[in-house]
Amino acid sequence: MYERALRGYEEALGPKHTSTLNTVNNLGALYADQGKLTEAEKMYERALRGYKDALGCTWPRKRQEYIGQRSTQ
Repeated sequence: MYERALRGYEEALGPKHTSTLNTVNNLGALYADQGKLTEAEKMYERALRGYKDALGCTWPRKRQEYIGQRSTQ
């Protein structure tokens, strides 16, 4: 379901839109829950890079939020 939603967001909003990046992060969480850690890491890294690009260097709160999610999984 997240993969389908991700495709829709990418087509409608583009790959760097924050809503798309939220779905990328959610897909990472799903992969982590399923034990697909390599895929999860790729999604988390993509979300982190995307937020950095979208929000610039002044985004420490979001960065901490996502780093915190990664470390608990």
